[in-house]
Order: sequence, then C-alpha cells, then structure tokens
Amino acid sequence: MKKALAFVAMLGACAALAAEIARAPDGVYSDRAKLVTVDARAMIRIRQDFFTRATGCPLYIVTLPSAEGASVLEKAAELFTRWHSTERRLPDEAVLLVVFAAERRGGIVLGPTVPKEYEEALADLPALRWDDAGSAGKAIDKLVFDLDARLEAPAVSLKQRRPFFVPPVPRSFVLDGDGRFSDEDLARLESDLASRAKSSGHPILAVIDPPGLPLALGDFSGADLDRWIDAAFLQWRSDRPELEDGAILFSFTSRFAASIAYGKNVEGRLPKDVSLDLVRDVTDA
Repeated sequence: MKKALAFVAMLGACAALAAEIARAPDGVYSDRAKLVTVDARAMIRIRQDFFTRATGCPLYIVTLPSAEGASVLEKAAELFTRWHSTERRLPDEAVLLVVFAAERRGGIVLGPTVPKEYEEALADLPALRWDDAGSAGKAIDKLVFDLDARLEAPAVSLKQRRPFFVPPVPRSFVLDGDGRFSDEDLARLESDLASRAKSSGHPILAVIDPPGLPLALGDFSGADLDRWIDAAFLQWRSDRPELEDGAILFSFTSRFAASIAYGKNVEGRLPKDVSLDLVRDVTDA
C-alpha cells in the first residue's frame, strides 16, 4: 500500500512539473529556472523592449529547468507550437527564445509572420550557450544584443518600427505579465473572478503589467498608455465578445498607473466618481 501511495505521489509530482513547463508565459519575460540575477534581468528587459520597438516583432524569453531529454531546438519548437497554435498566447510575429538550465543552451523559434529577411539575417547566428551557472544572464543579454544588431538593417529597410504591440487576448481572468503572483495567489484570484463572472454574468479581467508595452525603457506613459489600452481592448473584446458585458482592470505597477475599460453593454452604468475611486485605490495599492 505504501508503495502504491508513493507511486501515485510520484506521478502527481511529475504531472505538476509537466504542467509548469507546459504553461505559456503571461509576459515577454519568464525566468522559471531562476537563472538570471536582478541586475541582468533589468538590462535584458530594456534590450527586449528596444528589440520589439525596432523590429516590430515581440521577443519572448523563457527559462526552463531542462529540455526533458529532447534537443534544445526541438523542445523550443515544440513549446512554440503549443503556446502559439494550441494555447494562442504568442502572436504570429513573435520571436521566442527558450533557455534550458540543465543543458546550458538556448533555442530560438520565429513565428509564422516574421519577415523572411529576419530569418535570413539570423541564419548563422551562434547558438546560445554558457559554461558556468553564474554567466547565464550575461549570455542571454549578449544574444539579445546580437539579435538586435543583426536585424537593425532589414528592420529599417522594411520600416517595421512600431511603438507597441497588442498580445493575444487572455483566455482566463488574470494576466500576470511580470510574474508577481505566486501560483497559489494566481489560482485564488482566477477562481474568485470566475465565480463572480458566473454569478453576475459580467466577466472582469485583471491585467497586470501586460506585454506589448516598452515600459522598461521608461519613456512610455500617459497618453501612450491610453492608446495601448484602447487598441488592446478593441482587439480583445472582438476575440472575446462576452467582454462587452464586463470590464478589464489594467494595472501598470512600474508606472503606478491603472485604468478600467468597460464593455459597451455596461459602459456608463457605474457612476464616474465610483469608477475613478476604484482606479485610485488600485493605483495606491
């Protein structure tokens, strides 16, 4: 009996690990393998934003414990297919860099609408690799720098520059773009918002630090945030029509800013002063 229970527990642990690895990232940066220091992360995020703005293609970076016995490139391609085609969490023009801690290697996958000129420019790019555990962040930072340098000329030629991008609509009730919530807190918030939507018929999405904004560069705020919110909400409620009966709470923690976008069927039903008080409460928090 004890062996049977131990076997069941082992299966549960393996399933939990698989679920962790399989989960698509909410934001453009997710260090699940804990490879990168705080200082290195800050520089990588700035380079990511420069890359996305200059090339028009969002760069997603995810670190994972291992490739689970597969080759680095095969596993990266498998994850891109799952996250893009199945879960619909990556846009068509995304560039995905997956970094594997155990192998000390990384693989790059280009989305289906990434320009052919970019693919040609990156054809002979040296693979990501590092020798000791402490140098992973430096290696990733250098690779992102090299990516940007190689794509600079074709990006200018193609006039791909853009100020922001709108990521695919969240399929759940919470988008935690910067990974601020623990799994337990995230599950609790998801459950609470799902039950409220079911009982009231008015879905509310909580979107915290969403991808698509070059916030790490420090020059995107105010009217820029409003334009991004308008563009995101327009696209998302088209993909999820039920949002016309609900609202999305946007929170940008690095800018101490928040906003609420209401669907057309509920807009104006909440007094303006109450709505402003809610925004202030979120901003203060």
